[in-house]
Amino acid sequence: MNSKKVQDWLQVVGLFGVIASLIFVGLEMRQAQKIAMSQANQARADATANLLLAAAENPTFLSGTAKLVQGQAADMTPEELAARRLVTAASLFHYENLYLQYREGFVTDERWNGSRENLKIALRTTDENASRAVFERAPST
Repeated sequence: MNSKKVQDWLQVVGLFGVIASLIFVGLEMRQAQKIAMSQANQARADATANLLLAAAENPTFLSGTAKLVQGQAADMTPEELAARRLVTAASLFHYENLYLQYREGFVTDERWNGSRENLKIALRTTDENASRAVFERAPST
């Protein structure tokens, strides 16, 4: 074999090596994206669980919610109303964060659409107009 043929074969082998390394880099990037999505999902789940647990452990919030459910919202104490407003505001900002993550591609269309419907219900049925007003005054861009 002359040196020209050897050189040609080495170039072909080198070309296959470059192609293989590009495929490998692409697979690594895909895996890194899946890991980032998984971490974002876990962070959202943790934030949601923490919000719900904090509400469930707050007796003032619970007593205000009980009055609301029983149709006695007018009987809420200022403390109960304040507790409900704070939890509602936290919930609304949680939805806002979810939207920002959706816009950046960290949340699927299916997940966002379900959450968006829950947000619509929350905004329609919330008794804390002040919390809603705070949220609407400072929406995300």
